[in-house]
Amino acid sequence: MALAGPATNLFLLCVAGLLARISPAGTALPYLFGVIAMVNGWLMMFNLLPIPPLDGSKVLYLLLDKRPDIVHMLEKNGMIILLLFIMFGGPIFRLVGIPALMLVNIMAGPEVLQLVLMNL
Repeated sequence: MALAGPATNLFLLCVAGLLARISPAGTALPYLFGVIAMVNGWLMMFNLLPIPPLDGSKVLYLLLDKRPDIVHMLEKNGMIILLLFIMFGGPIFRLVGIPALMLVNIMAGPEVLQLVLMNL
């Protein structure tokens, strides 16, 4: 159940990436679908981080089933950890950004990825 959100983001990334590939080159459609693919790639990878309340924490809990004290601490302080990660985790965001860019490159193609990155 916890993987439903990331799976939906992956599905939308794939659909938008394929639509970006088949869109006419002289229009804004490749850029539009490329941005949609990029946003869904980032959301999918971010949601897989093992920080509560994100979906990746549910996978982490499976590994920590013998340590309820750690699970309780993560549940109690999850939002604080997440906010600190967002505010101070600049270099750590490579964990999210690089795989997301690689997925967009695979699905939409390098031309669309370059178009999106040039216009951000």
